[in-house]
Amino acid sequence: MADLAGYITEHMGQPMTQKEIRQNVTTLAQLEAKSGRAKSEGVTMAAVKEELERYSVQIVKYGERKHQKGESQYYTFAEL
Repeated sequence: MADLAGYITEHMGQPMTQKEIRQNVTTLAQLEAKSGRAKSEGVTMAAVKEELERYSVQIVKYGERKHQKGESQYYTFAEL
């Protein structure tokens, strides 16, 4: 878990995609898919957000660049 704290500190305020955030937090926190979910589906963003709340951190939008769907393309960490 100390690795996750270091990762959060290192990447605070830096732009990342949701995919990058989910993959790195899942790996560092050793999260697994909840029962009833296929392992191939992986961990949900809700589980990642729950884990980040333990460190008093949330995911926030970064910048104005958007996907075709109108959603923000980049996100970063911010303290709660």
